[in-house]
Order: sequence, then C-alpha cells, then structure tokens
Amino acid sequence: PDVDVVTNNFTAGGGDGYTVLAGLPSVLLRDGEGVAFAYERAFREYLLGFPEGPDGIAVLPAGDTRYSDPDGEGRITITG
Repeated sequence: PDVDVVTNNFTAGGGDGYTVLAGLPSVLLRDGEGVAFAYERAFREYLLGFPEGPDGIAVLPAGDTRYSDPDGEGRITITG
C-alpha cells in the first residue's frame, strides 16, 4: 500500500545510505510565514508544549502515559 513518511531532509535525500527514499516526491513543511521547518525547530516547539518547571525548563510529567509502558516503567531509563 502507499504510505506517507515524515522524516528530515537528510534522510529523505538518501543520507547515510538510506537511498530507498532518495528521489521520491517530497513536501517541505513551512510555517505560516513560509519559513521551512528545521527538525530542531519542530523538536523545540514540541518541548515548549510541556509545562515549565521551576528552573524554566520544560518538564515531561512522570504520569504522562505516552512515555511509559503499560506496566508503568519509564521508556527512558538513566543508569550509572
């Protein structure tokens, strides 16, 4: 079946040998002023959607089920 893929320009252009996407039709996403979205900007906008913590940095709430498995263990684990 036909599918739509969202990725960055580097990968879409065949970067790092991912040539399966190179040469396929693509659409560059732009904001309301016509400025192309960089993936760093998209990530920043995503983080700004979270509440601000006491230090002014976005906080991903521990209870946000998008970041945990059904057993309640976090998807991101820091060890050491």
